Amino acid sequence: MNSQNYIVCYKNKATDTDCYLFLQSKGRQNRKKKALGIKVNIIQFKNNWNEVDQRFMSGMGPTYKNLNAQIKKAFKEVEETQGVIVTQTSKDNNSFLKFWERQLELTTNQGSILKQKLSSNLDI
Repeated sequence: MNSQNYIVCYKNKATDTDCYLFLQSKGRQNRKKKALGIKVNIIQFKNNWNEVDQRFMSGMGPTYKNLNAQIKKAFKEVEETQGVIVTQTSKDNNSFLKFWERQLELTTNQGSILKQKLSSNLDI
């Protein structure tokens, strides 16, 4: 069964006036959602969202073309992976050791850096 992908709008709190757009998949094998990083006013979303085309209408204002381009890009990425939302790509397969080295680079306290390096070198 193929997954059906569509855009949904979620609020963080019930009292929020803005919502965040997510690309959500509805299917048997793939039940995931991916944040698009787009924040929209909930009223504008309800008034200017076209459910059939999964795009914003021109009444959204001058930003609707940019928003539609970002949505189109997200759908294109999903189509490249045979309709499945992938949360981790092959580019992101860094090891834990690389992550740990990056964390040490970001640490500003010299004592913490020495402590972490010593504890990682000890074989207990």
